[in-house]
Amino acid sequence: MSDTRQNMDQVNIQVQRKALILGFVLFGLKLTAYLITNSNAILTDALEGLVNILGAGLGLFSLYYATLPRDENHPYGHGKIEFISSGFEGALIGIAGAGMIFKAIYAFFYPEEVTINTLSLGLIVFAGIVNYAMGYSMVQQGRKVNSIQLEAGGKHLISDGYTTAGLVVGLGVVWITGIDALDNVLAIILGLIISVTGYKIIRKSIAGVMDEADEEYLEKMAKILEDKRREAWVDIHNIRMVRYGAKIHLDAHLTLPWYYILKDSHDEVNHLDSILEEVFDGNIETSVHTEPCRKDLCRICNLTDCKERKEAFECRDVWTVKHLLNYKHEEV
Repeated sequence: MSDTRQNMDQVNIQVQRKALILGFVLFGLKLTAYLITNSNAILTDALEGLVNILGAGLGLFSLYYATLPRDENHPYGHGKIEFISSGFEGALIGIAGAGMIFKAIYAFFYPEEVTINTLSLGLIVFAGIVNYAMGYSMVQQGRKVNSIQLEAGGKHLISDGYTTAGLVVGLGVVWITGIDALDNVLAIILGLIISVTGYKIIRKSIAGVMDEADEEYLEKMAKILEDKRREAWVDIHNIRMVRYGAKIHLDAHLTLPWYYILKDSHDEVNHLDSILEEVFDGNIETSVHTEPCRKDLCRICNLTDCKERKEAFECRDVWTVKHLLNYKHEEV
């Protein structure tokens, strides 16, 4: 593993460790606010804070486990655990959201007095601001290093910040109007929002485990190959991209002039590897199968010094996502 990759992994773990520590602190603040007010809406927010702690703890373990080197049992590394841990976090979020809704519905039939004051609101506002700031930094770091665990955890904290903002507004209305039932309505709304957030995280995690095609990365790959293509690269197709945590594995078929010797083909593949390594900050490994060109490909090949050309060059194909995904190049 390169020093750059190791440094990134250490930064990821440090960010997740901070999120775990903050989770404990903010949960304590929200629980204190609930004990002061007896508000179901604040309890809803506090329970989500408990989910934050569980998710951050699992995330910390998964980020550490994902850094373990490849072995005989895991030839592609251990990065897939990030999808599993983020999916588990999404499930916890969904369960917490459902629990909040049922608690609020129960409170309609068995109401309790709600006491709102400036201290409780101040604690919630502070917790919301800190949550949002931590979530934003996690999302930025997750996108930078292609870590679904950091990105999922960060989006959860950001959504927590938004729901806290809504909570403060709602509690202000309860405080002004004195209608305690509004607290339960607010708790149900927040529970629904949190449940949807959990569903989205689960959906993305399942997509990663099932190796679902990532349109964003495919578009990025197509643009890179189109911009950086060399004359000798007659065609490239049958591309498959699989994510293992922060690492991307790429399979591709590269068509080269049929008369190239093994060294020439090896040099072209190495050049392709170096381009992708630079663009993806070393978070990619490739497996490229080289194929000899055919007579019918002369019309799309603009290799200027080709001595074996059978037909005149007309125009080269544009390497779009659809073209790159073709399992077999169609004759033109």
